[in-house]
Amino acid sequence: MLSDIKIYLIEYIIFFLVQREVEQQIQNLRTLFRQRLTEFPSSIDDQKLFIRYLHSLDPKADPAWDCIIHQKAALIDVLRSCAVDPKQQQQQQQQQSKIFYFLKKKNNFVMVKLNST
Repeated sequence: MLSDIKIYLIEYIIFFLVQREVEQQIQNLRTLFRQRLTEFPSSIDDQKLFIRYLHSLDPKADPAWDCIIHQKAALIDVLRSCAVDPKQQQQQQQQQSKIFYFLKKKNNFVMVKLNST
């Protein structure tokens, strides 16, 4: 009877350790798949694959919606980086007005600076 209890206790401990390790590996996979899903840009096929994997690991989560939100944020960042600040645009125009112009004179180039006033 006592030996049976020891065997069950050992089996329980082993099962608990294995279960904890499996849950840790599943969590690592979830983290990796979420990270890969939020990379921008990525192909639709990769996104589908990671969404499918994440859905099978956690059916209550909505990885497709998370992907859409991250793609939206990445696109907004790209659009903001393309926007021109009016102050920067004015500075660029002032710098361009001070560009050196090259005039061709008998196969030689002469540098002439045009002053902007």
